[in-house]
Amino acid sequence: MFGKRRLIPAVVCCAAFFSGWATQSLAEQTQFKRQSTADSVQFSYGWEDDQRTARQLSFALSRDDIALLPSTQRNYQQAIAQRHVVVSLFKHARTYDPKQVRINIRPSGEDINIEVSSRFPEKIAEYQAQMREKEQEAFDDYLYKNYYERYRTKLNEKAIKPDHLRYVNESTRALIPLSQAIYEKLNASSDAREYINFMLSWLQSIPYSPLTDRITSNGSGFLPPVSLLNQNEGDCDSKSVLAAAIIRAFLPQVPMRMIFLRNHALLAISLNTEITDATLNIDGIPYILFEPTGPAKMPLGEIGDDSQQAIAQGEFTSQAVAVAASV
Repeated sequence: MFGKRRLIPAVVCCAAFFSGWATQSLAEQTQFKRQSTADSVQFSYGWEDDQRTARQLSFALSRDDIALLPSTQRNYQQAIAQRHVVVSLFKHARTYDPKQVRINIRPSGEDINIEVSSRFPEKIAEYQAQMREKEQEAFDDYLYKNYYERYRTKLNEKAIKPDHLRYVNESTRALIPLSQAIYEKLNASSDAREYINFMLSWLQSIPYSPLTDRITSNGSGFLPPVSLLNQNEGDCDSKSVLAAAIIRAFLPQVPMRMIFLRNHALLAISLNTEITDATLNIDGIPYILFEPTGPAKMPLGEIGDDSQQAIAQGEFTSQAVAVAASV
């Protein structure tokens, strides 16, 4: 039932999560410029890679394309969600003949009490079931409209989190110019690993925005890809979603997954592995793990100590990033 759902954060990002940062070089952005024109928004970046080589990246995104994308993630508040459900229930209750059935809807704390009385006692259970089904439909409608989804943690706790995969799917096409700009920075002989490493070097240099209290903010710190670019900062799940959308534009069919730890998010992709890669096997498919977050400079196949420990202990969940038929 709606009121019985315990709402907890699915992901809590914290700058202190990577215990190994003290011994690693940190990515630092040396230039950021954003300029709007009549038809596009132009972005320009400068940074140093893990070899201390100066790097640059510039691209332009269509204003028409990005205007179609969500730019904010509304903070989930149970009271607002409950109010949406209650209003929907009242509307549905008015569709019944008052001569046949009377329905009383009353919020009570986190619960919604639905009392049914009828001239036909044998129909009461049916009416109750219909109202409870409508309750779930209204709740799902609220989540969808606000880019949230139901989620179960590794401990089987019910949670609400941003619909990360939907953001990836809906952002991929608009980010093709960014994906292409990365590709054009590589040699003709470069492979997917080199592409991802260049992207990681750039993305890890974008300032990290830690979430100090996702427990109470319920996902409000998440930035959709366009907002991350515009604000030039992002947390772990925001950067992971952006990275997944960029990669999906470049590799539409390659299996890829988002990995959720209790306090973190990262990505995994199915490519040819090297002996030093941090890997994870899911449903018989080997994946290479990687950390888009930064500021630690970590190439494909290298992850933080805490990430490695949590994954080794099975303290994670994952979601498959849908393949793209065409982009």
